[in-house]
Amino acid sequence: MLVPCVGVVQQHLKPWSLGPVLQCLDRFLDEPAFRSTLIKNPQAFTRPQGLYSLPVTIKTFLTQCLAQDHSCRTAVATAKDHGWLPPSASPDTAAYCRARDALAAEGLQKAVEHTAQALDAGVSDEHLWLGRQVQVVDGTGIALPDTEANQDDYPQPSQQKPGCGFPVLRLVAFMSLATDAVSCYSLSSSRFGCKCLKQGNKVLSFLSFKI
Repeated sequence: MLVPCVGVVQQHLKPWSLGPVLQCLDRFLDEPAFRSTLIKNPQAFTRPQGLYSLPVTIKTFLTQCLAQDHSCRTAVATAKDHGWLPPSASPDTAAYCRARDALAAEGLQKAVEHTAQALDAGVSDEHLWLGRQVQVVDGTGIALPDTEANQDDYPQPSQQKPGCGFPVLRLVAFMSLATDAVSCYSLSSSRFGCKCLKQGNKVLSFLSFKI
């Protein structure tokens, strides 16, 4: 989502592997303004001899999200395989988890939205539908661990009896039909607003999907 492509983006993304994407990501992380939005706890990335710098943490987290095995232990092992961590680094995941927790979710969301806006700016009229931007919307629900905190923030569906279900986090995303990029997304326990839609936009969704 942080790849700075323009034009017919789909043609460029198909042959791309994760390697070039991570190289582009390194350039973004060198920008002070971008770095500041991604960090909610700066001290986590300024410790002497800290192995998990912001670039290492972001790249490890990205590969963890895309891997079939989402465990932190596998993520740390993958970082060592890529050379982001020294071979002597401990396989313990505590340091990685602390660094990952220091990332700001709002900053990651802003990065997604700013990237989508940059991509939209490079779209030619021939890739619009009747001269209009089309946003594809879809959503899903994710069952969370049954903890008191999750039950408070993300209550289980009302049709379920108390104690018989799990908290549900609802996720909805708008994607540009012209660029395939995620324009914006939202996490909530209820229905969502359409803050990323602009006047003149058209929305494409499944018949059964309701915002």
